[in-house]
Amino acid sequence: MGIIPHTDKSFMSILHQNEVKGLEIKTKDGEWIEVHPSQSSFIVMAGDACMAWTNGRIEPSCHRVMMQGNTDRYSLGLFTFIRDLKVEVPQELVDENHPLQFKAFDHYKYLHYHASAEGRRSKFPLKSFCGI
Repeated sequence: MGIIPHTDKSFMSILHQNEVKGLEIKTKDGEWIEVHPSQSSFIVMAGDACMAWTNGRIEPSCHRVMMQGNTDRYSLGLFTFIRDLKVEVPQELVDENHPLQFKAFDHYKYLHYHASAEGRRSKFPLKSFCGI
């Protein structure tokens, strides 16, 4: 059991887990590395909405959970979402070297899109939903 590779659809995710391994993060080279949590560690990961807001400067990490052994693994996640405002790239992050990559969008509509058949088929749902 585990969780398939994915990026979080949130703006930001904060995870805490007991000291049982399982979380793996994919490097830019395509290798999977294990996260070795301590009792007091929190893992902070950018989500898809953060990538859109930063005009691609902060990328969400692709991660998965791979379970091994017989020890119970507990995980607590706090996922942040933008409500009542559109996720929009600040003008300061758009220039000649960094053209606008994403249109402003409603975060909850993106979540609905991601859950749709079209969104599930997309290799990169954020780009297919609001990419330029």
